[in-house]
Amino acid sequence: MHVTLRLWAIGSLLAASTIALSAHHTISAYYDVTRQATLKGVVASAEWKNPHSFIHLDVTGTNGGVTRWEIETQAAYVLRQRHTDLQNAITPGDAISVTVCVAKDGASAGWLRELVTPTGTTIDLSGAGGC
Repeated sequence: MHVTLRLWAIGSLLAASTIALSAHHTISAYYDVTRQATLKGVVASAEWKNPHSFIHLDVTGTNGGVTRWEIETQAAYVLRQRHTDLQNAITPGDAISVTVCVAKDGASAGWLRELVTPTGTTIDLSGAGGC
């Protein structure tokens, strides 16, 4: 009986760890860490949440059309731990510049590497679990 209980416990732990691992992904699973792009645009909105935060950036192309980019970064608490308070550095309507590792699938999305605030302050996030 004890063997069955132990096997059940081990199986449960393995199943739980698999679920936890699949919920969090490496950056290179979705973004090409060898390809970067620098974008200038206007902050449409931002979501400061776990496990990752997002900045939605409206970028005007050479043809005048606007493309909304989804810029992913670390959770707000991780950024604060690294003394980077993006939550208070930008607000909707701000014109900013970002350097991102672009999405592998060609979507208008990227992982945030660097951000230049409206005041010209550069925030380097390359060491914050990014590309």
